[in-house]
Amino acid sequence: MSQRYAPGVGVALAGLALAASLQPWPASATLTAEISLAGGSASLTPIAAALAAASLAAFLARRYDALGQVEGSLAAGIASVATALYALGVVVRAVGAGDDPGIWPATALAAGTVAGLAALVDGLGFDADDVLDRVQLTVSGAILGVLGLLVLSLWNTLLLAIAGGIVGSPGAGTRILISTAATGIGSATVVFGYLDGTDRGLDFLDVDWPDTRDVVYGVGGFVVLLLVLLVGAELVDVLGFSSAEHSIVQTARENDPAILLWLIVPSVLLVGPGEELLYRNVIQKSLYDSFSRTGAVLVTSALFALIHFPAYATGGLLETIGSLLLIVPLSIVLGFAFARTENVVVSALIHGAFNGFQYAALYVAITRDIAFV
Repeated sequence: MSQRYAPGVGVALAGLALAASLQPWPASATLTAEISLAGGSASLTPIAAALAAASLAAFLARRYDALGQVEGSLAAGIASVATALYALGVVVRAVGAGDDPGIWPATALAAGTVAGLAALVDGLGFDADDVLDRVQLTVSGAILGVLGLLVLSLWNTLLLAIAGGIVGSPGAGTRILISTAATGIGSATVVFGYLDGTDRGLDFLDVDWPDTRDVVYGVGGFVVLLLVLLVGAELVDVLGFSSAEHSIVQTARENDPAILLWLIVPSVLLVGPGEELLYRNVIQKSLYDSFSRTGAVLVTSALFALIHFPAYATGGLLETIGSLLLIVPLSIVLGFAFARTENVVVSALIHGAFNGFQYAALYVAITRDIAFV
C-alpha cells in the first residue's frame, strides 16, 4: 500500500475512535469524566480518549513523515489495538453487569480494530491495489454468505407452506427438519446462482470420487474436528466464556430430543454438501485470486463463523461469542481439508458426519439428563 493511503485511513479511523470516546459510555463499566467547554460540558472517557489520541498522533506523524514506516506503523498499531481492546473490555463488562453498552464503545472497538489493520498494512508495505482487491473479494464472500441466509429463509418459508398445505400446521420437529433441509438447499441455490451469474460451468465445482488419499484426509479431518471441539470447549471455559446453544438444540430440548436424530440424514446429505459448496468451493476458492491458501482459509472461516451468529443468538452476547469462537477453528479444519485435497466431497463428508455425530451425542446427553430428573 502506498505511503500515504494507509496512514490517511488510519487518521480518519483514529479520529472516529477519539470522537466516540467523547460520547456517553456506560459508567458501570469504565471511568468517565466531565470536561468544561465554552458552551457547557461534555462527557469524556479518559483512558479511551488518551489511547485514541495517541493513535491519531502516530498516524498523523506517519502521514507527514515525522515518523518512519516501521516506528510510525508500530506506534499507531499498538495504540489502535489498545483502543480496541479497552473498548472491548467495556462492552464485555457492561454486558456482564446487565447494562446496555451503547453504540459508542462498539464504534471505538470497530474503528480501533480497522485502524490497527491499516497500521499493519502500512508497516508491511502492501500495495494499495492488492489490499483493495482483497477487501473486495472478502466483501463479495460476505455478500454470498448473507445471500445464503436470505435464500435459506425463502426456502424455509416455501417448504413450511407446502408442509402446511399437506399436513396442516407443522410441529416443532417438522419445522426443524424443514429448516435444516432449507440450509443445504439454500446454500446450493446460491452456488448455482453464482455459477450462472459469473458464467462459470459445473467444472468450477471440485467434485470428485474420493481416492485413498482423500479418505485419509476425511477420516483424519473428522478426528481433528472432534479434538478441536473438545480443546476449544475447554479453552472457552478457561477464558470465562460460556457457549450458547444452537436454536435447533434449544428447540429439541424444549420439545422432543428425538428431533436431533431426525436431523442426522439431512445433515449428511444436504447441510454438509450445501455449505461446503458455498463456503469452500465458491467463497474460499474465489479468495485464491489474491490471498494465499492459508489466508483464504482464515478469511473464509471468519466469515463462516459470523454468518452463524443468528443461529447462536439464543443467549447473551458473551455466550454467542463463545460459540462463534468454537466455530472458527472447526471451519479452519474444513478449509484446510478442501485446500489440500481440492475435492469438496471430502470437506462435505467431514462436515456432514461431524454434524451428525454432534446431534447423536446431544441426544444421548439430553435424554440422560431427562432420565435422571
